[in-house]
This record gives sequence, C-alpha cells and structure tokens, in this order.
Amino acid sequence: MISDLYISDLDGTLLDNRPGLSDFCRDNLVKLLEKGFPFTFATARSLYSAREILGHLPLRLPIIELNGAFISDFHTGEHLDEQFLDRDAASTVIEIGRDYGLLPNVAAYDTITHHMFVPPPVNPAYEFYLNGRREAGDERLREVEDPTDALEMEVISCAFISEVDKVAGLKERIEEALPGRCRCQIFEEWYFRPWHWLTVQNPDATKGHAIKKLSGIVNIPLNRITAFGDQLNDVPMLSSVGNPVAVENAVAELKEYASTVIRANTEDSVVKYLMQQLF
Repeated sequence: MISDLYISDLDGTLLDNRPGLSDFCRDNLVKLLEKGFPFTFATARSLYSAREILGHLPLRLPIIELNGAFISDFHTGEHLDEQFLDRDAASTVIEIGRDYGLLPNVAAYDTITHHMFVPPPVNPAYEFYLNGRREAGDERLREVEDPTDALEMEVISCAFISEVDKVAGLKERIEEALPGRCRCQIFEEWYFRPWHWLTVQNPDATKGHAIKKLSGIVNIPLNRITAFGDQLNDVPMLSSVGNPVAVENAVAELKEYASTVIRANTEDSVVKYLMQQLF
C-alpha cells in the first residue's frame, strides 16, 4: 500500500540489535530522506537518546518521542505538542513504587532543559540502564537518592524496571489508585532480557494519540499513514493507521493489529519496505 507518511518505531523495528543502523540501512534511509520521502519515527526513547544512535538524518517531519509525550522537531528539539503527568499523580506513583521497593526513574522538564532523575539501582536492569546513561555522558542524568525533586518541574514520565510479574502488580496498584489519571504501559527491555519496563505517563502520552496529532499537523489523514512496530507500546499507533506493519520479531499481540508482517529488524526490513514504495 502506497502511503503519504511512513512512521517507524526504533528499537526492535528500524534499529538492529546493537542498537544501531546498519550501513545499508543508514545509506539508503539518507538517500530516501534527501529525495523528500515522507518518513519519520515514533519511539519510547527521548530525542536526546535517539540522536545518540541515529546521528544526523535529514528528517524534515516532526518525530514522536517518549511514547507520545512530545511531538518534536528532530533538529531543534522544539516541542509541537506536550503531554505531562499531573504532579500529584506522579507523587502517588513514586510512593506506590516505594512500597514495592522500586523507586522510578523520573523524566522531567523545566521548560528549558530535560532532566532524568535516577535513584540508586536496586536490580541488575536498573544498573544496566544507569551505566548506559553514564557511558553516554547523558547531560540529563541526575543521580539522586530520591526522585521527588522532579516534582518541582513538569513531569514527563515515571519508569520502573523489574521482573514482569512485579511490574504487572505495580501497574495494577497504580491504575487502582489513579483511575483515568495516567496511562501505564509495560514493554520488554529489548537489550536486557527478560526484564521489563513499566512507564507511567499522561493518559494521552501514547504513540496512538501522538500520531493522530501529527496527522493534523502535517495534514495527512490517518488512513494514508503506514506505521511499523514490534512491542505492546506500538499497539495504539498501529491500531490508528490505515496500513499497520509489524516486523517478524514483534510480540504476538502486536501482530494481531498488523495488516502486513515483514522480515525481522536485523534484516533492514523497514528500509527495504520503504525503498519498494518508490518503484
């Protein structure tokens, strides 16, 4: 199906398992973008983190970051849409996490600068994440004993990482305490299996809500959009567009929403699909 806009998840979908872009993928994606091909991405990553991996790409369309918390300009970082978590709700999430022995990483924004408040790690997955941010020299990183300092700013998300059963129980507890005031999403940590993330955000901070907003910004109807994904946080996006595509390595539940399943992320399948649309 030929579309007017193509939008891809990053980890497990456009990116390979390093994570990164193969030379084939990068070279051909740049060629497509330089020809004006209508492509962008939607990711659970921040724009800062996405740029670490993608480097310079001649993207002319806005991107969706942090699971839909922001629609942003890739080059300037200007936010075209913002979805923050209510501070009282964030405070409740932190306290519930404390009861479970898990303090969240809290992403926050002071209207100028992004911050990531990260408490001391309590399991190997937290340690993996924190070491990755340290090694990257992430300027957002704020190592703290308690992430409640983030409540003085606009809160973007609270994120926990633990065993799937534990984050599932935490999700249930948070949803009971904050009905309708937040959206909880669980997805696997692609690079440190079998640990799982639980993110807690504004109810409208989803890739689905963001792609509807983006549709209006760029004046392209949803039924003329192709979206690619692999994880449960991609379900709202794939269920919103006219041509939902899953990669072969996608979780089974996501594939139920796909009209097409292409080869795995490690085979440059998204870029190959894009290239076929020119012929």
